[in-house]
Amino acid sequence: MSDDEVVLLNDETDDGTLKTHPLVKDAAHTFSHRMWRDWKGGLIGALCTLVLGLYMPENLLQTILPLRLEIARFIAPLVCFSIMAMANYTEHVLQPPVSPAGIVSFSGKSVFFTVNVIGLLLVYFAICVAGQTLKMVGYPSETLTYLTYTFFIHAYSLGSMLSVFYYAGVLGDKDEKANIQKWHRRGIPLARYLHNTHSTSILCVNLDLIFKSSALIEQYIPTMDFVVVTLYCYGCCYASWVLFNYSITGYFPYPFMNGMGNWYFPAIFLLIMANIAIIFGIASSVLITAIKGGEMMSVAELLKTMAEKILS
Repeated sequence: MSDDEVVLLNDETDDGTLKTHPLVKDAAHTFSHRMWRDWKGGLIGALCTLVLGLYMPENLLQTILPLRLEIARFIAPLVCFSIMAMANYTEHVLQPPVSPAGIVSFSGKSVFFTVNVIGLLLVYFAICVAGQTLKMVGYPSETLTYLTYTFFIHAYSLGSMLSVFYYAGVLGDKDEKANIQKWHRRGIPLARYLHNTHSTSILCVNLDLIFKSSALIEQYIPTMDFVVVTLYCYGCCYASWVLFNYSITGYFPYPFMNGMGNWYFPAIFLLIMANIAIIFGIASSVLITAIKGGEMMSVAELLKTMAEKILS
């Protein structure tokens, strides 16, 4: 492979145009134009999987699927893992669609919420695939099953939150549109790449919801307290990382945050987002338990139940 072929997406030629990494051109670009003709495709797909996840009972799944349900429960997370792998790869090779470049001079792209969430989803679906593979070959792992179903609500909450926030807030931001147009003038269909990395998260978590076992959800579902505390801790950790990166670079990851003035306004905004993550977690918990079954107990109720079982 020649030096001209091994260039990152943000490398510039002498005339100011951008060179494209061959893998991006062959993989991400093809994925964009063939599977997602425009952003509507991603949203329509997400809506369809949401409806199926909410209203398709397991006995109907067993009837309409030509494969055994356990095999389908392996294929579904494998597909989701592949989509998240493509999303992570796309984010990896793309230069951040914001300027200046100093934003990522210290923390890299980990300062972006999108990179955080799709990275966590990639790990989550990898655990799902590993757990289901071991189950199919006759060596089920209690630990992997526990991780898969205990943190399913977290994955569902963050995956949904990413898509909703992008399309409800970031997509319409004038600075975001200006940056997208800047890349479009250079021949990079950035809007399509951003749709691929933001619409797929809600698509995948709802596809995962369709094939989740109601019995295992009921067995491993965490307490509401656990969901609230863990999501809030994640939100606070992310907010702290963004603020720490700001103290080093002087920039926030999103243009509208840099226009808020003093640093404490973005700090308040980030803490509000942490609380909104809790709202997504509670809503997801209620939705999943209502559809798939199970009853979430508070920590106090859980301890009381355990004590009664021990003393009985």
